[in-house]
Amino acid sequence: FHYRPVLAALPNQLATVDTSRDAAHLVLDTVGETMEIRRMAIAVAPFEDDSGYWSKGPIQNPTDFGLEAAVLSMDQPWLRQANQDGQNPVDSWLERSDLDLVLPLKVAHSVIGVLILSAPRGRRTLSQQDIDLLCVVAAGLALALSRTMAIETVQEMNQLLEARVVERTAELEQARLKLYQWEKMASLGVLAAGVAHELNTPIGVIVSTSEQLVSDMEAHGEHTGRRGKLSSLCHRAAMR
Repeated sequence: FHYRPVLAALPNQLATVDTSRDAAHLVLDTVGETMEIRRMAIAVAPFEDDSGYWSKGPIQNPTDFGLEAAVLSMDQPWLRQANQDGQNPVDSWLERSDLDLVLPLKVAHSVIGVLILSAPRGRRTLSQQDIDLLCVVAAGLALALSRTMAIETVQEMNQLLEARVVERTAELEQARLKLYQWEKMASLGVLAAGVAHELNTPIGVIVSTSEQLVSDMEAHGEHTGRRGKLSSLCHRAAMR
């Protein structure tokens, strides 16, 4: 029974882990190696989420058998009862998967998942003393998973928020640049309108005056002379 002191110290070790994966693998490795258990699994609700399922040995997820609600409603350890008429679905699943014990992972009267395992190698069943000790491990694991998963959720939310801030900052920068361009174009438009107004007034005088000169030259038959040609040139330039 060398494993009992090791398992008794396991909850204290679980209090120092940083991630849910580390907590799960610490239990799987420590319990599996010290008790020589070949098949174990830890499942955290919702069971269909693979990120909350860890196993030692090929074990199917309880949700594959439609047993998620059944195992999450367990309030006490469930030891498989074999060779019974009208066998319970949970017992059928445990027998089919070569498992023997289901331990609820409870936090504040709520079951957040289960620890499932087979009997140690070479033994048909688990003693009550071993089950009690594994219940202590399960309680420590439940607290560790609850704490680490809450931290991971906060970290994911922070990363999402940071990504949204970066995205929004980029959008605002693009909007600022567009606004700056629009302001420049608007200023240029005002400038162009002012320049056009300032030019139109004197050019209008030139156009009307040159037109009058051309008419006068034509009336006096001087439009073919030097002054007539200069007047026509001035009028065409002003019109252009």
